Amino acid sequence: MAKVPAAFNFPVLEQSFDYKYNERELFIKRMNSISTFQEITDIIKFFLDIFVVSIDIYLIIIVCRNPKLKMIKANKLIMHFSLFNILYTISKPILTIFMEIFDLWQHITLSFWCIQDEIENSGLLGMFLTGLALSVNWLITVNCKNVKQIFLKLNNNLIIVIYVLISANLIGGFILCQITYRNWSLLPQLIFLLLTIIFVIICDCKIKADDNKKNYPLRIANVVIMSWIPIILYLVLHAIFQNNYTVLFILYVTLFIPEFIAYGSPITVIFTLYYINKNFKIAVRKSCCTNNGYGLENHFEDEGDESCTDDLENKAQLL
Repeated sequence: MAKVPAAFNFPVLEQSFDYKYNERELFIKRMNSISTFQEITDIIKFFLDIFVVSIDIYLIIIVCRNPKLKMIKANKLIMHFSLFNILYTISKPILTIFMEIFDLWQHITLSFWCIQDEIENSGLLGMFLTGLALSVNWLITVNCKNVKQIFLKLNNNLIIVIYVLISANLIGGFILCQITYRNWSLLPQLIFLLLTIIFVIICDCKIKADDNKKNYPLRIANVVIMSWIPIILYLVLHAIFQNNYTVLFILYVTLFIPEFIAYGSPITVIFTLYYINKNFKIAVRKSCCTNNGYGLENHFEDEGDESCTDDLENKAQLL
């Protein structure tokens, strides 16, 4: 009988299993040792989420209450970014509270988990698409002398396009989740984030002058994308090193950093808008005035992007 090579003896496999088992046990002990630290970061994240949702609601109110802001396509997109962030932040907690109130956990099915994940991921995908739409809006409205009619129609229907793509992803992701028992939503998120990063970089290279009045949609697109890159990189690293317990421990310990950056993106957006957009700054000051902002109305500027596209549409209709 032929002798089995030493490299294929079972003790080697047992040693490998023992090593993995010991490494996993060490990982569990390390995670238990930082449980208090994780609880503190979770509490901070909870209050951060409440504050961020409040900021989103405030930004939506500011845009809706000021006709000068509401008439600008970029401001409408920023408002929808806030709506998507609210959806992403509160969808899972609200569903959890609903299940607790009506004691429905015993009736949980795969469909519930698929719906919960797809709703939450739709909010995240909506934020990425809004960043992409802001950069498209900037590219069309800044170079408005030679814009073709098809791109004008695209600019006018950016919000509709966003919701169509999200609806398609929601339905498709739910069906795939039911069939494969896996959440596939990360793939379209990564694709659209990559497309947005590439497109924003291309637009950044096309900036001819540092004019905040014209370039603020692109600035906001940069803020949106840069805020979410760290958490996406974290998810990618987690998927790659899911069997490496040392790397996993480091990722879990530092998870709060990309989370705070990503979840705090609306705060960065509203501060960026305040400092680079005069009309938004005036609207914020007006909302804080006890005399209802008397005398501030005349300080609003014409941002001009809608009038530019309107002129081109009129010319196209004449042709």
